[in-house]
Amino acid sequence: MGDNICERTCKTAILHRKNALIYKTQRGVRVGGVYMSLIYTCELCDVSPYDHLTELHRNADRAAADPENWLPWNYRAAIEPDATLVGAC
Repeated sequence: MGDNICERTCKTAILHRKNALIYKTQRGVRVGGVYMSLIYTCELCDVSPYDHLTELHRNADRAAADPENWLPWNYRAAIEPDATLVGAC
């Protein structure tokens, strides 16, 4: 079992492909893909996917109005007024 980033990325994609077999509709597959991508991006940026998705849900209107500030590497600044944007991971 390798530990490099390429192998971990491939394992994530293969796991998602396997899980996608149980979705009932094509739309479900697309939504699952979006969530999987967002979760993996959070993990790569050392951000808790649960915390990020929770804040997106709590601030859905604000996130829809200004999505750039709600990316995994920016969202903390959007919820903490005195924090500064740290840039992409």
